[in-house]
Amino acid sequence: GLSWHKMQRHVLASCSADKTVKIWDVPQQKCLHTLSHHTDKVQGLEWHHSDAAVLLTGSFDKNVAVCDVRATAADWKAAGKWPVSSDVECITWDPHNHHHFLVSTDQGEVTCHDARHAGQGPVFTIGAHSEACTGLQICPATPGLLATASLDRTVKLWDVRG
Repeated sequence: GLSWHKMQRHVLASCSADKTVKIWDVPQQKCLHTLSHHTDKVQGLEWHHSDAAVLLTGSFDKNVAVCDVRATAADWKAAGKWPVSSDVECITWDPHNHHHFLVSTDQGEVTCHDARHAGQGPVFTIGAHSEACTGLQICPATPGLLATASLDRTVKLWDVRG
């Protein structure tokens, strides 16, 4: 996966099957940081929409992490982590709630978590699909409107306002 930084347009984050996340300075063609806080393939990542130093990552190690790229390399393993029920397929920040992010899994489950409470259970859980949930987006124009897509050949819309 790839994620362009929302405010520093020369910065790109990448994730890989080699279990790492890299932060790149594109014009200089230079890797600025290598993060190794996951123990299996890193499936997805996304910069926070308004907090410039915060990066969300999700892995086949059944964990999602919130990393602060201002931390020193020695602190990367201390990133806040949230366990999920199975391999992570997609992750995304909620553009309408500064602290919430959503995760979809290879078992079709979608969970919402609060980034202020590392390790705690989900805010809510949806048994969204019968197979892997491979697409996950919150509508930026309509709070609470979630779209999911799956290997079960369906696209579904959800009202997650509570």
